[in-house]
Amino acid sequence: TRAEDYNCHYWRLRDALQGVEPPAPRSEED
Repeated sequence: TRAEDYNCHYWRLRDALQGVEPPAPRSEED
């Protein structure tokens, strides 16, 4: 995982493992 992709991969793992999602749809520009 490249450093610039950490946030994206973090949220994918949170969703997959804990079912936690950000409160609003997010993009890489947010």
